[in-house]
Amino acid sequence: MELAHSLLLNEEAYNQLGEVQKAEFIFEWLRYLEKLLLATSRNDVREKQKTLVEQLLSLLNSSPGPPTRKLLAKNLAILYSIGDTFS
Repeated sequence: MELAHSLLLNEEAYNQLGEVQKAEFIFEWLRYLEKLLLATSRNDVREKQKTLVEQLLSLLNSSPGPPTRKLLAKNLAILYSIGDTFS
C-alpha cells in the first residue's frame, strides 16, 4: 500500500486494482491523507487543492460506505480549512 502514500490519489495504481482492493486502497489513502494534510505546508496544499478536491468529490459520488464517507468528509474539511476556502 505504499502507492497510497501521497497527497494526490495515484490513479494509475488505483485503476489496476480489483473492486475490493480499490476500496482498501482508497481507505488507506484517505487515512494517510488526513495526517499528511495537517503536516503539509499551506502553499503545497493550495497548489494541489483543485485536483485533490476533484478526486475527493469523485470518490464521494461513487457511493462509498459509511467509514469511507466519514474520512472523505473529514479530509474535505481539513483541506478547506488549510487551503483556499472556495474552489
